[in-house]
Amino acid sequence: MTSVAVTPIPSRRLTVLPCAADPEKWYDGSRNNDAKAGCKGCPARGSCLALALETDEPWGVWGGYTATERQRLASGRTPLVCRGCGQDCVPDQPHHARCDRCNTGPDGRNVDDDREQIARLAADGWTDRRIANRLGWTVNNIKGCRSRHNIPSAYPNGGGGHWLAATTATNLKPCGTSAAFRRHKRRGEPIDEACRQANARSSADERQAKAARALAGRTNRP
Repeated sequence: MTSVAVTPIPSRRLTVLPCAADPEKWYDGSRNNDAKAGCKGCPARGSCLALALETDEPWGVWGGYTATERQRLASGRTPLVCRGCGQDCVPDQPHHARCDRCNTGPDGRNVDDDREQIARLAADGWTDRRIANRLGWTVNNIKGCRSRHNIPSAYPNGGGGHWLAATTATNLKPCGTSAAFRRHKRRGEPIDEACRQANARSSADERQAKAARALAGRTNRP
């Protein structure tokens, strides 16, 4: 490893460092974000990080970074600000822009492990919020996973899809209906002739109904 210059920390300043009051917090993995927040603005942060990198410290949060993140720093990864919690981090992949904590569930799972299920549910027309509720993630977790693995959204044009909350894959309208036509179009799927005809009939009926209402409105005028 390349040698890192370490600036000595005056002993009189050690007692006022954030980690002096509760040092165990910096070694408790469940409180990593609290420890990182304490490192922000610390006058010894640079020296602390340099020392941990120089000695290859395997435990705790030093200089605002966990042991795993320090290993990534040493390998040349670029530090970023996590989009989830706003803390400094060194993500596993450069395009993640989310720390390990925000990208991992309470049971240790990583949202990317569920990418196949996310892709299947999105293809069935599930919104990101509904997928998140089903799989136990946040909406941002689902959006990040879709972005990293090029999983298309059920609403690529930004449609809200709030009406879909009561819709499941088991009660989707069958082919040969205008609803199936819209579903194929939304997903970018090939549209069969039966669905095209059903949509044409539905559009014609809607135009006739509008014309009838307009005619009735003109007839009832005094």
